[in-house]
Amino acid sequence: MRQRSLLVLSAMILAASPVLAQKRRAAEPPPDKIKYEQLKITAVAGQEIQVRRAYAMSLDCTLLEPNRIALITPPKGGDLVEKPLEGYPNFGRDNPRAACNSQKVITTYAIYKAREDFRGTDNFRFAIVYYDGTASHFDVEVTVWR
Repeated sequence: MRQRSLLVLSAMILAASPVLAQKRRAAEPPPDKIKYEQLKITAVAGQEIQVRRAYAMSLDCTLLEPNRIALITPPKGGDLVEKPLEGYPNFGRDNPRAACNSQKVITTYAIYKAREDFRGTDNFRFAIVYYDGTASHFDVEVTVWR
């Protein structure tokens, strides 16, 4: 009985593991649901820079499920992390959600931070996996200076 309890407890801990959660989150959508984009940015070593943000809102301006950042190829000179930050949406005038632009919401940001000792060019690839199962892949080239 005690051994079975330990097995159940172990299974519960593994299911709640951040590593496993990250793997579940990063599940790849079908190829026809992926958009690709290339980004070139400049960053200062040791300082965070917002690479991309993602949000999804309904017509009444309520947030839908949060989008997720999935790292595909990590940067060599720094780190890319997912961070929830408050900001204003930026829907176009013709978008029915344009009225939502006047209220702050929590959005998902991809944040890059180069190591203090890194200078030069860093490259990485990540995806934003949207609430509806589609995704956007980003190939990023960062010029890092001090």
